Amino acid sequence: SVVPFLAILFREHDEPRDIFNAIGIYSLRLILLALAVITLFNLPGAPLRVTGARVLLIAPGFIVATWFGFLAGYYLRLLERFGRAWPRVLLVALLGALLGTAAYRHTASTSARNVRPVADAADELVRQLDGRAWIVTDGTLDSSLRLAARKAGLPLRVLMGEARPASALSRYHASLFTNAALQSAAMVGLRPLIHEWVRQDRSITGQVASLVAPEWWGAEGLALTPSRLCFRLEAAGRAPAAEELYHVHESFWAGLRLPDLAEMDREDAGWLQAFFLVRWTSRLANDVGVQLDHQGQPELARLAYRRALSIWPDNMSATLNLLA
Repeated sequence: SVVPFLAILFREHDEPRDIFNAIGIYSLRLILLALAVITLFNLPGAPLRVTGARVLLIAPGFIVATWFGFLAGYYLRLLERFGRAWPRVLLVALLGALLGTAAYRHTASTSARNVRPVADAADELVRQLDGRAWIVTDGTLDSSLRLAARKAGLPLRVLMGEARPASALSRYHASLFTNAALQSAAMVGLRPLIHEWVRQDRSITGQVASLVAPEWWGAEGLALTPSRLCFRLEAAGRAPAAEELYHVHESFWAGLRLPDLAEMDREDAGWLQAFFLVRWTSRLANDVGVQLDHQGQPELARLAYRRALSIWPDNMSATLNLLA
């Protein structure tokens, strides 16, 4: 805003000389002023409202800052015609109040304070991988996981569960492998890739974790075992002891700091990741309860279901399991 402001402030002040040009120019300036206010205060129609906080668009903000600076300089020069200082002082005060209020509103709505637990959870999840370099996700936490893995020095490779055959995502998955058979399977989809991977290398169970839980894992002779913030890929039938499973998770849940969704709005930056983390943690707690039920520990299972509901009260699966 400063450069166009100074440019218009120190140049010769030109005004349209006929009514038709005047109508066009003044109308354009009013439209630009309205758009600047809409963008500054994130009102309906603002780029942030249209794209959501998950998309960072620099161009609209840059353009708005440019024409806001131009308009501020223009109106300041226009007030010189009155020959008195107080109109210009009033305009400067008004502009300062406008920018200060907008800055405060944007700081409050884009604050990362409420999503700091997401970054902490990503760091913790990477530590829990125990050297596993592959993780299957739905894409929601990928950016946080990649940052956490980079900090930890782990060459984490991410596979997204919804890759379609011959899509750009499938081609990306194929590029992660050097084995021709795995590359071909990856081009078809995740399940064919896992099927071929298991056929060639049974040590896959020590290499892969998951943040999704498709039902077909069991058909490949594999099981997903809850491991605090993720599922670990294990050989079918290798479930941990019931009491150990519960106490490890209960100790972890007691110290886990999750985002407070009640303090966030759906349009806040990071809301989607925060919501996923809360819902996913509740889902894992419910799955711990299911495993405990299968191992003949209904009392421990009920404690896990209650924990799932305390994390996310809308977990319908945990509610039904608790009532069963």
